[in-house]
Amino acid sequence: MSFFGELGSARAGIQLLPKYWNSELQRGLIKVNHKYTDELKASLTFVKTINNQKIIIKSVGVSGIIKKAKERYLS
Repeated sequence: MSFFGELGSARAGIQLLPKYWNSELQRGLIKVNHKYTDELKASLTFVKTINNQKIIIKSVGVSGIIKKAKERYLS
């Protein structure tokens, strides 16, 4: 939120999709407006911890369709 701000976040339409989380691969999908993919990737580099556990977030790929993203990156 500090990177995008409230207005930028609203325009980007960022949505975490818990339905598409694969715990074995430690991968999931995030839905975002296609004009904001680069900004989302940049903002993810600032996330260092979740629940006091150190993490590293990497972007594996981008797709315009959730079905194709699921096939390519979660299976």
